[in-house]
Amino acid sequence: MATTIGIIAGSAREGSLNVRLAELIAERLAQGGKAVWQASHADLDLPIFHGDLERTVFPAAALALKQRIAACDALVLVSPEYNSSVAPLLKNALDWASRSTGDEMALAVSAFRGKPVLLASATPGPGAGIRVLGHLRQIVQALQMLALPIELRVGNALAVFGGDVPDALTGQIALACDSLVDLAERLRP
Repeated sequence: MATTIGIIAGSAREGSLNVRLAELIAERLAQGGKAVWQASHADLDLPIFHGDLERTVFPAAALALKQRIAACDALVLVSPEYNSSVAPLLKNALDWASRSTGDEMALAVSAFRGKPVLLASATPGPGAGIRVLGHLRQIVQALQMLALPIELRVGNALAVFGGDVPDALTGQIALACDSLVDLAERLRP
């Protein structure tokens, strides 16, 4: 059975730098023979999380997202940096997927617990997402995920993605993907 890697890009923007980075990661994983699931914008089209809604009508799309995440051996989370923090689209998806509908408490916990995760960000400026990835690392630790120490940070991404992808970035993506797959396969039962 092929190792399955899920990729969630926290941007719905047309021409998103982070979606482009997610696509490059997906291409590398697929070249290595891995099954790749990329969350679509429809997968992330969820109401803003709040406790009252959670108790009354748990969205079917949130349950489906949680099930997709649970079926993955590892995740890649790619987020733009909004006001030095995580994109709301990604944060909302993680919040919903971490919740229980009551009769499936085990799935709420197991969807994330012990799952390897690679964190990535692309920014138009030189900061390369260092602030967002720090916040995202705190979130995945709270979800009991195993964040790789290596991160993919692409600064000045408009120029980087403006032509052929530089060999240095291709190499960084390969190293990060190989590290993620190695850990996922070591942990798989």
